[in-house]
Amino acid sequence: MNCIKQKANNFLPCINFVSSILRSELHVSAVCNWKWKRSPNKAHELPEPIKTSLGRLVSRGMVPKDPPTGYTAKPIKVVKTGGRGVTGRIEIRRIGGGKPVVWHMADLVRISSHEADPKIEVIKDIISEQTRSAYLALVVGGEHKRWILATANMKVGDIIQSTREIPAVPISGQPGDSHPVGALAIGTQVCAVERFPYGGSKVANSAGNSAIIKKKVGDKVYLQMPSKREMVVDENCLCVVGRISNISKNKIVLGKAGASRWLGIRPKSGLWMRKTGLHGRKIKPLKKPRHYEEPKEEEAEYKTFTVDPFLFNRKRRGLSYF
Repeated sequence: MNCIKQKANNFLPCINFVSSILRSELHVSAVCNWKWKRSPNKAHELPEPIKTSLGRLVSRGMVPKDPPTGYTAKPIKVVKTGGRGVTGRIEIRRIGGGKPVVWHMADLVRISSHEADPKIEVIKDIISEQTRSAYLALVVGGEHKRWILATANMKVGDIIQSTREIPAVPISGQPGDSHPVGALAIGTQVCAVERFPYGGSKVANSAGNSAIIKKKVGDKVYLQMPSKREMVVDENCLCVVGRISNISKNKIVLGKAGASRWLGIRPKSGLWMRKTGLHGRKIKPLKKPRHYEEPKEEEAEYKTFTVDPFLFNRKRRGLSYF
């Protein structure tokens, strides 16, 4: 029993993270505060929260095993929570198991306010990310390298640039380059669109998705999202020309039930069935365009998420405390 508890403690640490999403931080979708609990008298706590997009990772039932203090281009090992939530109970029953996964921190802001404009980088590598559907591109500019979302036409060795300058005459832009939506011509296909300036890309980030610039009214730009609904953003919001990579993602056939289990997806209950459309469906009109004026400033509510490996072992043997 002591051997089992020791192995479990070495594999699954106690974790503290934030359940709510900070909207006031730039390109931060979650802030975490980690603690390693190796003994009652020894606890290591990171001095500052990690500034990267952790919301996608946490929603898939994974958390970093050794979270760094800042941005890093190195792959990070993750620990799977098995769909358990704050109380230790299973909240998402379709998450569990799967192959070992590594996580790469993707920078969702192509150019920040303190960087030189324009920012020129070279693509060194393109990989398939295990925690997201789109490919990631490793770009190098000066002495800094980072991972960004790759577009469909990106190749190793290409040179891309990012700028926040809006010219007097709209341009078409080169695929893979980043420009404000106000600088591009009407009808341009874009992806990785910001909702607020310097807020990080939020729209059209998944595989094969893109948005289209419809019209411009004053300093506002109307874009059609992948859901066909229109959104209205400021002309200074950044976007990437082109379409997100891995276009054929929706055409992949897994072939068997075990393939989805390798991805960490558990089977459904079997009660719900997709409607066949035999008797027709209601054709509803599109919703009104959604306006993004200014981000709401909300304080983060910190909640403790503690996972005890010993309770996991009791759960498997039918000796649950819950």
